[in-house]
Amino acid sequence: MSQKLRFSIIAILILGGVVIFSQTSLASEFIRAVNPSDTHDTAAIVPPALIPPSKNPSGQNIQPAEGGILAPDERPVAQISDPPKEIAGSTYVDFPDTANILEEDIGYVILANITYSGEKGTVAVSTSRPTLAASALPVALGDQEIKLSDGTTAWLTMQGSGDFPNRVVFVRDNLIITIAGNLSGEEILSLAEQITIK
Repeated sequence: MSQKLRFSIIAILILGGVVIFSQTSLASEFIRAVNPSDTHDTAAIVPPALIPPSKNPSGQNIQPAEGGILAPDERPVAQISDPPKEIAGSTYVDFPDTANILEEDIGYVILANITYSGEKGTVAVSTSRPTLAASALPVALGDQEIKLSDGTTAWLTMQGSGDFPNRVVFVRDNLIITIAGNLSGEEILSLAEQITIK
């Protein structure tokens, strides 16, 4: 084997190893949501609801600006692009403090909560992400796997417990987006189609 050929093979092997390593590193940074009905995924973590209680919402009551709701520190904020007037009587926003989050702990960091309240009911939209330790583990985000109209995989939970019995959860840009409320499951699903991230 010529020295030139040997050098080419070694270079290809090294380059291949770098590509595989970088893809493995990237893959570990993405949320691994699984279908809870699959028996081999029963070890998946079920995170908390990732939404605030509807009674006494924290944060501040605001009038959303025309361009949407923006965080003061540029963190991503999921929100309903055009909330219907039946739930837009008041809008509360909360940006929880994330300064003391330890990435080696298995947990979920809530970045933003928006609570819409009106004559028809209350709907909360939460933006959260797993810690680095949690992102390496499979997670079950709901009871039933569905597809949104744009092809995004989402998870629907109907008649759950608490103030927000119906919810839709999906992953976008490595964020967990939760929209939940005391409206019907069909109405929550319709609102999930209108979520944008600012």
